[in-house]
Amino acid sequence: MKTKMIKFIIPVMAIVFAIATSAFTAVDAAADDAAITQGYVFDATQSPKCQEVNNLDCSLDGDYMCTYAGKQVYRIPGATVCSIPLKRVTPN
Repeated sequence: MKTKMIKFIIPVMAIVFAIATSAFTAVDAAADDAAITQGYVFDATQSPKCQEVNNLDCSLDGDYMCTYAGKQVYRIPGATVCSIPLKRVTPN
């Protein structure tokens, strides 16, 4: 009788633990987009062409172009071009 109860309780506890763990590990994609603090500006005179810039208030959503020193800021660096322009909610 005692072993039957243990064989029942252990799987139930494992399921409860798995559900409780997954409830606290959800990722909010919108929060990640709003938290972007680095970007890349294209500079043809430098190598690599996409230079990293930090501490930006830019994201994928917004109405205004995100700039740094007068240059458009991008999200992804590349070998020859930077891609995915970043934007701001407020103007510079």
